[in-house]
Amino acid sequence: MSSSLAEAAAALADELDASLPSWIRGTIEQRVEAAFGAVTPEASKGARDAAERVRAEIVPRIHDLLGSDMDAHRTTPQALVRQAVPYATAVLRGLGVPELRRDAFVSERFPDDVYDLTPASLAALGEETGELAIIWGAAKAHEHRLRHSGQADARSPVTPEPSLRRADIGEVQAIADVWLRSRAASVPAIPLPVHGDSDIRAWFSDVVLATREVWVAEASGGEIVGVLVLEHGWLDQLYLDPGWTNRGIGSRLVDIAKARRPEGLDLWTFQANHGARRFYERHGFTAVEITEGDNEEGAPDVRYRWRRS
Repeated sequence: MSSSLAEAAAALADELDASLPSWIRGTIEQRVEAAFGAVTPEASKGARDAAERVRAEIVPRIHDLLGSDMDAHRTTPQALVRQAVPYATAVLRGLGVPELRRDAFVSERFPDDVYDLTPASLAALGEETGELAIIWGAAKAHEHRLRHSGQADARSPVTPEPSLRRADIGEVQAIADVWLRSRAASVPAIPLPVHGDSDIRAWFSDVVLATREVWVAEASGGEIVGVLVLEHGWLDQLYLDPGWTNRGIGSRLVDIAKARRPEGLDLWTFQANHGARRFYERHGFTAVEITEGDNEEGAPDVRYRWRRS
């Protein structure tokens, strides 16, 4: 197991150790309050007991799964989390909470979940849980590609893989530096920026970090070496430090983007940037539009689109 996958797995396991029992307890109390207008002492005790049972019986299985080799996995963290739902169902039924009316699809898929508790994703347990699940999923996908493409033996044993995480506003200058270095190193495949460095740094500070979803790849020494920017359904920016290309970081960031936008992604890249075009095409993007320079650089570009198959 690679260092990045092991770290992501451990972080997700620790997070679920805390968030899953808390979610079970909170879900029971919310359903009781919605049904009866208040949480009785009996309901509170039932919720606490269910949470502790989940901690004792489900959480260790999550740790075992995430601590094992990915090729041995026969289930997923989400599937194990869903196995905690009957603990809450039993408490609600014992308290006399009326069952919910559900649509036919949900009823057929989860026939025993009469209170509609089954989480659609781990993000239902909290934003931090959802983000750590995405990071783990991206790390696992990257490891799978390495193992099954014959590249696993080529990895450097002395250079730990960068970790992926959400950016912090205090990192704006480091993030802008990666963008500037990458753009400069890509000439002439792509044109130089039309704005000066100070304007670009201000744009990252006032617009990108303030209004968009930004992820970074952080090397073991704390250096920011990759940047992903998402805006609604767009993969808006994806840049790597020139010294950190061809290490699978871009693929891992694309996996993050797909996980965060499962409904699909669009992006623009320059027609002359053949390396980027091949990269996106390898990752399932298809060209859907070409212009002769409908951008501030005035350079021909191409719009790519990814949709889950």
